[in-house]
Amino acid sequence: MPPLEVLIPLAFLVGFPLFWILIGKLIAQGGWARLAKQFETTRPAAGRRVRIGSARVGLANYNNVLRLHAQPDGLRMSVLGIFRSGHPPLLIPWDAISDIEPVKVLWYRGYTLQVGEPPVAIQLPASIVEDLGELGLDTEPPASAL
Repeated sequence: MPPLEVLIPLAFLVGFPLFWILIGKLIAQGGWARLAKQFETTRPAAGRRVRIGSARVGLANYNNVLRLHAQPDGLRMSVLGIFRSGHPPLLIPWDAISDIEPVKVLWYRGYTLQVGEPPVAIQLPASIVEDLGELGLDTEPPASAL
């Protein structure tokens, strides 16, 4: 039997990547996995990259790990490579986005978008949604909502 000095690093080298993959897949169950059933894409990103940003998809927060592209046929969302486990790229058609509602909590300004059927809530910072508005997404909330 190999000594502990060999087994411990070996267990870490095998165990940590498996643990990381499992955690990624568990986080995806908060909403990304439901969106992937409808909007998973294998096409490469095209169009204008809005930015690397943050969002809440369903129950999970994605802080500074999202790549967002505004494309003619929809919003493409993907997660940076190291966090991609369980998170295939999504292409959400513009007409699948409904009920855009402003959110204001203390100093945070954002919008909640209902996406898909049944709907999954995606909350994006106002700056990102305003960039998307410049590209054609109708983000005008009712005047009473602000």
